[in-house]
Amino acid sequence: MDLHPGLDGIPVEIMEDIVTLLALPDICSLRLTGREVNSKSSQGIFKSYFRNKTITMSDSEQLHHAVHMTQRQKFGCLVEHLTLVGTSRNQTEWAKDATVLLGQVMKNLRLGVAGGCLLSLSLTIKDGVKYNGNSVIRDGSDWRSVWKTAAKCFETTMQALSASELPIESLDIFSGVICCSLAFDRLATILELDLSASLQRLKRLSMSLSHHVAQKPESEEMQALTTGERHTNAICTFLQHCPVLEDLHLHWYQLHTPNMTDALSEEHRFFDRVAQSCRIPSLKRCTLKGIRVSEAALLSFLRPMQLNSIEMEEIHLHSGTFLPVFDYLVDHMEQLEYVHLNDLWETRLIYFDAPGEPHFPGSEPPIGPNTITRTGADARMPIKYQHSRGYSLGSAKASNWHRKKVIQYGPLGA
Repeated sequence: MDLHPGLDGIPVEIMEDIVTLLALPDICSLRLTGREVNSKSSQGIFKSYFRNKTITMSDSEQLHHAVHMTQRQKFGCLVEHLTLVGTSRNQTEWAKDATVLLGQVMKNLRLGVAGGCLLSLSLTIKDGVKYNGNSVIRDGSDWRSVWKTAAKCFETTMQALSASELPIESLDIFSGVICCSLAFDRLATILELDLSASLQRLKRLSMSLSHHVAQKPESEEMQALTTGERHTNAICTFLQHCPVLEDLHLHWYQLHTPNMTDALSEEHRFFDRVAQSCRIPSLKRCTLKGIRVSEAALLSFLRPMQLNSIEMEEIHLHSGTFLPVFDYLVDHMEQLEYVHLNDLWETRLIYFDAPGEPHFPGSEPPIGPNTITRTGADARMPIKYQHSRGYSLGSAKASNWHRKKVIQYGPLGA
C-alpha cells in the first residue's frame, strides 16, 4: 500500500470520473499540478472541449489565438466542427488580415486533424434581422448590413479554403440563420478560386440563397438576362465541385423586388438551371425550401438518383403539376424512407388526400391537410391531392401562417 498517496497515483479511469465533475477552468488548473496528472486529466472529457470551435470573423485576437492553438501538438488540432460568425454591427472592425489568418488556421487543421479533414464548417451571423410579429424591429440590424456581412463572411471563408486546401465533409452556408442568405452574385465572385481540394470529400451541403441586392438605380448590365445566367451558372459550378455529395439542403429567401428584371427572374428560377446542368447520382437526402421550379426540371433533377429522404416546403411550380413528381417518387425511388411535403403550390396551394386539417380555415369545408409526413414503408404510398374551390377566411391561424412564411421565406427589404 502506498503510504503517501497523491494525485499521480490515481488511475486514468478514476481521473476521468473526477474531470467530469469539473468546469473547464478547473480542469486546466488540475492539469498544472504535475506531468502525470496533466497526462491523465487530458483524455476524453478534456479533449471534448476542443471538438467544437467558434470564431468571430471580425475578432483579430480570436483569429490569432486560433492560429496558435491549431499548431502541431496543440489541442486546437482536435477541432472537428468549426463555426465562423459574422457580426453585422461591427463591419468596420473586421480584421484586415482575416483571410490570411483564417487560411493559416485551416492549413494547420489540414496538417493536424485526424485524416486531414474537417467534419463540418458552418457560417452564421450574429446581430441579424429581428422580427416582432411580421414586422422588422427597428433597433435591430438593417437587412442590407446583414446581407453584406454574410457576403463578406462567405468570400473570406472560400478564399481561406482555397489557400489551405482543407477538405471538409459538411458545409452550412447560413441555412441555420433566420432572415439571412447569401446573395446570388456573391457565388460568381469565387469562380476563379480553386475549391476542388476542399469540396472533393463534401457529403453535406446546406445553403440559403437570395436575389442579388439590387442597387438604386441599378445599371442595365445588372438587369440583363446574361447577368442572371452568370449568377445561376456559378451555383452549378460550385455544385460540380462536390462529386460525392449525399445530402443537399437548398433554401430560397425572397427579397422585396418591385422591379423584377430579367436577371432577378433568372436567379429566382435558379433550380431549373441546377436540374439542367448538375447530376448528383450519390445524393441520398434532399431538402428544398422556397424554391421556384418547373415540373420538368424537378423530374430531371430526381431521375439520376435514389433518395432515402426528400423534404419539400413552400415549393412553387411555375409550369406543370406535382402529380408526375409524386408518381415518380412512389414508383421509382425504391429506397425512399422519409417524405415530408408542406405548402406546395401550383396555380394555388394544394391539399393532400390524407387525414388531417389544413393550416387555416377556408370558405369551403376542409378537404385535407396542406402537409404530410410519411416514414418507412408508408413513404412510397401513392400521394394524391386537390385544390380548394373556396377562399381563405381571415383568422388568427391564417395570420400566424402568413407571418411565419414572411420570416422564413421573405419578402424582406424595400
